[in-house]
Amino acid sequence: ALLSRRDLFRDGYADLNAPVAVCEKKLAEYLGFKYCVAVNSHSSALFVALAAAGVRHDTRVLANAMGYFTAASAICQAGGELVLVESREDMTIDVQDLAWKAEQTGAQYLLLSHMHGLQGCAPGLEDCADSLG
Repeated sequence: ALLSRRDLFRDGYADLNAPVAVCEKKLAEYLGFKYCVAVNSHSSALFVALAAAGVRHDTRVLANAMGYFTAASAICQAGGELVLVESREDMTIDVQDLAWKAEQTGAQYLLLSHMHGLQGCAPGLEDCADSLG
């Protein structure tokens, strides 16, 4: 019923007793976190995550060359510099290109998109991360 009345949507002002603020507080408590932020979209969620992780102006961020535009958009919105990583024929990230681009650019962040439900090679990604320290 709350969603149909639009009570969980922000309307331009900060009110700690507004339904969305109460929902954030209760969810944070339930999950055992100090804070929780409700967002309106996938792109906004990625932006918040990048900002919270420390991405700032000119921070290099690796991302799939074949991915949804929201990843690239969020990186740019956070001030990051997009470094595209090639994809393999199966549409997953190319771990060899990832390692090479990370080493060549000094990028320390990866925003990994799983395309069409296809997950990247987790052992390969872990090996890549371990080799880069």
